[in-house]
Amino acid sequence: MTFRAGNEWASLDAGDGVKLGLHPAGPKGPIPGTNGATIVGFGVTQPIDDVVAVLSKRGVSFDGPVIDDANGTIRLAYLRDPDGNSLYLCESKWSGPAGKS
Repeated sequence: MTFRAGNEWASLDAGDGVKLGLHPAGPKGPIPGTNGATIVGFGVTQPIDDVVAVLSKRGVSFDGPVIDDANGTIRLAYLRDPDGNSLYLCESKWSGPAGKS
């Protein structure tokens, strides 16, 4: 385990540059086994606005604007793969441009 925030978040190093982040479902989360029950996120190391702009020019559609979390630690951009599965990009103060680790 590389990082843990109580029972709300844990980061794991899976090797070869792959890191996994796990957190429990929220009270209004999707039902296990349905679309959205598992969401894959990708950490970005460039400003998320720049990444979204490049991907948008390449035809990627996002599910709304970049979202800033309430305490300013992460910024998220949600999208879907061609099969409709949920994905997101994440810029964090720990691993994004402001706080490269």
